Amino acid sequence: MSVRIVIPAAWNSELSWDKEKDLARGIEKPLFELDFDWKNAHIEWDLEAAYASMALTLDHFNQTILSEVTESSGVILYKGDLHYALRFLKIARYADHYEEWLGERADTPESALLFSTTLLTEFLHRLSSILPETLPIYCELDLTLIPEAAFRAQLLTKDRFSHLQILGEELQEASIGVVLPHDDLWSMAASAHVEKLMGELSRQGTPFRLIAESQLIQELEGLEMLYLLERVVSPQGRRMAQGFSAAGGELVYF
Repeated sequence: MSVRIVIPAAWNSELSWDKEKDLARGIEKPLFELDFDWKNAHIEWDLEAAYASMALTLDHFNQTILSEVTESSGVILYKGDLHYALRFLKIARYADHYEEWLGERADTPESALLFSTTLLTEFLHRLSSILPETLPIYCELDLTLIPEAAFRAQLLTKDRFSHLQILGEELQEASIGVVLPHDDLWSMAASAHVEKLMGELSRQGTPFRLIAESQLIQELEGLEMLYLLERVVSPQGRRMAQGFSAAGGELVYF
């Protein structure tokens, strides 16, 4: 377990990190937590100003802390719950995009969280680009407000967290994959079906991996069977699944 060093990085921080720098010098591969005090980071007031402030902080971190460390276990860029993401919907242009994305679908708390989580991770990816490419970037998430395992998995797909790692997440070795629908075809009804299947597989003691439909090609290695929810498989997803079947894999539609 890496030693964690918390770096004060809130908007009102003085960014004077001599103590943290001295501590980092004496630790092998420290894990840094950049404490932006997200709860009080009101990005909805002025998103670009918030980004500019955080970007300057990250640049200062590169120059003053990382320059003194031979190797690091990574940086925790975000610590908090996903409901923070709903603040993005208070920004007019994102609220408009959300209405367009909804189309004829119902505006539910889950839909809003799904859409806004994408906005949050896009913002975090933008910030992470300031840090060295080889440095692992983590999110430490409090998911207690999201009890449904299938919906939680939908929120945490690699589509959203492509270059961000979830701290504490462990990939399960499994030969069975359960495909999660594309966001445009997602619904809580679909999520309930996936949740039921997950429960059945867990009760049977059958290991499985949850895979976003768009990540199927990248995630097929080692899989022998795929479960797909018939009603929400896109044409592209169906073609990828057929390719898996042609190569000897078993498809199960539910």
